[in-house]
Amino acid sequence: MTDEELKQLIESNAKAIAAAAEERREMRESIAELRQSTSELRQSTSELRQSTGDLRATIADLRDISVGHERRISRVEGKEIDAWGDRLTLAEKLQVLEARVKRLEARDDNGTP
Repeated sequence: MTDEELKQLIESNAKAIAAAAEERREMRESIAELRQSTSELRQSTSELRQSTGDLRATIADLRDISVGHERRISRVEGKEIDAWGDRLTLAEKLQVLEARVKRLEARDDNGTP
């Protein structure tokens, strides 16, 4: 090999080394950006998990409120609901008692024991 060929080979290798060093620098920057993005995604995931927990608690609260409202509506409509089912309200109990009294009075008037 001549001196000129060696010089060209050295220059060519120097350019290749410089290009490889530039690619390596760009790769390091990309890795740093990826790490930053990963960190941000982890933080967002954590915040979403917290928000999901808060939403579940809110839904449970709203469900409890809804059940209370349904019971109040049932009472307003004239029925009281408990664990055993429908019960007569005071007004309905009074109507039943009045009907019994009328039947008893009717029996007494007819002389039926």
